[in-house]
Order: sequence, then structure tokens, then C-alpha cells
Amino acid sequence: PEIPKAQCEALEAATLPPVVKDALARAYHARVATAVVREPQNTWSNLAFVFAGALVFARDRRVFPRLLGAALIALGSAGGALAMTAAVFRNDVRLAGIKPFDSTYTTIGGVAAVFVLLAAGLLIATRQRVPPRRLAARLGLLAVVVAGAAFCQLHDRPGLCLCAPDGLVQGHAIWHVLMAGAAALAHDLFCRIESALASTRAPAAG
Repeated sequence: PEIPKAQCEALEAATLPPVVKDALARAYHARVATAVVREPQNTWSNLAFVFAGALVFARDRRVFPRLLGAALIALGSAGGALAMTAAVFRNDVRLAGIKPFDSTYTTIGGVAAVFVLLAAGLLIATRQRVPPRRLAARLGLLAVVVAGAAFCQLHDRPGLCLCAPDGLVQGHAIWHVLMAGAAALAHDLFCRIESALASTRAPAAG
């Protein structure tokens, strides 16, 4: 369904000779033509976003965290539905030759925004004389998780180390799970920063 798109579970064979590419394309289409779930790993790994969103929604009763939880649930549900049907044109909207809704651009923008906000929170916490070590360690863990997710997403393409169209484990699926975990880690870190700031502003007892 995604020829000539990039993710390996959807078999992108642009680098192969035309005869081989056509044979593989026919075999792939035949395999998924009658399948209810065309990209199983891609589909089910989106449920990680639903799980993370439900966790945030249930844990935090404030308005904005609940909006975050609802957004993650919607993201996982929509992503799973698109992967299930392998919608061919879902990223093909172009403006001035650029695909603004491509997952690469939207993900980079979202991750950058989260890290800017977290860095600002850590800076404020430091100025409020909150010990930043634990917060910085959690931010480092978040950075490692996001870096691992990005590696999986970028290397799940033909000729790269994680490309295995028929493999049980898909790099793109790992990317989903790690990014859902990163969203939960970011929420936890925001909560800890807020709690630390609140403790410094609380009036002294007695």
C-alpha cells in the first residue's frame, strides 16, 4: 500500500530493479489485500499512545494534563486506524512543495517545543533554589528515549540497518512505543518541576 513510501513494513522497493520491484509489489499487495490489519506492528504499536494518554488522563485531574491525555489517545487511535488501512495519501498534502503534515516535520517541531518548555522549567526551578539534579537526570533520560526513538524512525528505510519488511519487530513500531513513553516521561517531569516550584513558594510553617 505504501509504494514508494518509506517505512519498511510497507515495503518500499524503490532501490530495486523494476522487475524485482514489481514482483515484490504484487506479492506484498496480494498478502495484504484481504487482511483486516494491513500493517500489524505499525497498527498495534500505536496503542502505546492510547495507553500513555489514558495514564496521564487518569493520574492528573487538571485541565491541561487531561487535554494532553485526550490528545495522546486521539493520536494513538487515529494512527492505528491509518496504519490498519495503510492509507496511501495520508502524508501527501503539499504546500509550496513541502509536506507540512509529514510526520518528520511535525515530530521534530513537537519534540523541540517540549524540550524548550522543559529547559525553561528547569531554569526557573534553579532560580527558585530547587536542587536541579534529579530534574536534570530525568530530562537526560527523556533525551535518551527520544534519541533512541528517532534512530528507529530514521533507520527503518531500505538499505538501512532496521529495514526488515517481513520482520516480526519493526523499527517504526519501536518508534511509536518509545515516543509514547517519552510523552509520559515529559508529563511526569513537568509535574515534578511544578511541584518543586510550589514547594519553594509555600509559606513556612509556624
